[in-house]
Amino acid sequence: MSVYYVHCWLLPWGAAQVLTELIYEYGHDSDTKIFTLFSETDIREVDGEYIPVICALPRRIQSVFFFFQKYRVPLFSRLFDYRNLMFFYPQLIARLRRKIVRSKPDTLVVSSFAVAKNIVPATGNWQLATTLYLHSPMQYIHTHRDEYSEKITGIKGRIFRSIAEKLRKWDTKERAYDTIIANSNYTAIQAKHIYHMSVDRVQYPPINRTFGEQAPILQPDNYFVYVWRLVKFVKEVDKLIQLVNATGDHLVLIGSGPDEQYLKKIAGPTCLFVGRNPPDMVDIVRKSHWLLNITKESFWISTAEALLCGVPVFGYADGATPELVDVESGILVEDRSLGGLYEDFQKFKEKERDRNHIQQQTKNLLKSSQTRRD
Repeated sequence: MSVYYVHCWLLPWGAAQVLTELIYEYGHDSDTKIFTLFSETDIREVDGEYIPVICALPRRIQSVFFFFQKYRVPLFSRLFDYRNLMFFYPQLIARLRRKIVRSKPDTLVVSSFAVAKNIVPATGNWQLATTLYLHSPMQYIHTHRDEYSEKITGIKGRIFRSIAEKLRKWDTKERAYDTIIANSNYTAIQAKHIYHMSVDRVQYPPINRTFGEQAPILQPDNYFVYVWRLVKFVKEVDKLIQLVNATGDHLVLIGSGPDEQYLKKIAGPTCLFVGRNPPDMVDIVRKSHWLLNITKESFWISTAEALLCGVPVFGYADGATPELVDVESGILVEDRSLGGLYEDFQKFKEKERDRNHIQQQTKNLLKSSQTRRD
């Protein structure tokens, strides 16, 4: 029985690791393939075996996007930003669907954090077993639409709003899956509200167990840490930098992303960028005083990783973060203006928290999640 997998796109971020965990769970053999819109690699290694990656976007076109993502060239890097591909999602998904149909799999497991859920046609019967693991709805046209509309201005803003309306109609068409799994209770609620999908179960993403194997550091170093993509939209990394610029606190930023150069320009001397996946990443998180994360997310793996280390979290009171963070493990802010953040940040720093309690509480919460070493 051939099992094929679908993922929105394969870039070196947390959702790709969740795809690997799904492959562990549902299995793979010599016939297994991964289908995605675009990918940095032609293969994905799982347990020493190499699974072919089939893309909707031709390789020669992908190479142009990846080139300008790596080398920040004025104008061209903005034009060939992979985020601009959202305007072509329906066409790319249709192209990918045709490739899957030609391959005739028996089972399809879809890992969707943006658009992959639409791989199942709105009408017709595929005659194959389908499972959807929903990381989130297509956030920038649904739960984050107002924020994007506010931040994207001028001609690009008008284009975004026009395309977003068309994408919403396409993205909300009924898709029939045999099994639907959500990565958090928040995502399950959004799936019902936006897509009228009834989730069969909630299954938190697996977390690298190395983050919880050692006892918490009770006398941490005097710095904060941010872990994830370096972007302004949604992640609000620019606000975190402005916050520590104003307070003089030290912030270590782990990650990379399309806004990295801009963020480095506005960063003060107390900000340290260490890149994506540094070899001592677990120790950097463990030794930090707090994790900063004011993102509205359907789940945030770096938040769970920090909590497993016993590190308190400065988070946002929306999305799935309130499922992970309570008054004993951090503080949840409602006002993300710089003034509001500054006020809550001072309160956050005034209270010490029991790092042993945070670690144990998080282990209990995530005990049903599969955990493996990266």
